Amino acid sequence: MPEPRKGGPGRSNELAEPCGDLSCGCRSRRHLDAAEQEYRKAAGLKQRAPEAHYGLARVLVARKKWQEAEAEIKQALESNPNSLEAHYVLARIYQQTGKNDDALREYRICSALRLKNQKSGIAGKQP
Repeated sequence: MPEPRKGGPGRSNELAEPCGDLSCGCRSRRHLDAAEQEYRKAAGLKQRAPEAHYGLARVLVARKKWQEAEAEIKQALESNPNSLEAHYVLARIYQQTGKNDDALREYRICSALRLKNQKSGIAGKQP
């Protein structure tokens, strides 16, 4: 299991997992290495483990491994197609790789899911 990292200003002590800001460089290479290994193990243990694939995709985004991140986030979406967070990550991957039409489609899905969640009163983390 990755070691907890020391929290900086506005950050708590937490495991080596990338923050929600996909452009953030707040993680050291050592933490990303450990997080990637742990998420790969978790994703390999359970075929339908959307949270493991989502976490691994976020680590891969932080490492700018766009193709691998895209494959992992798509696996997460297979198990949980209504995940606002996963659609957002996919949109950012598409944006970073120049797939602007695909990014726009994913951002529109995010918007629709956010509206649906607000109407149904579902609380949760939203990008």
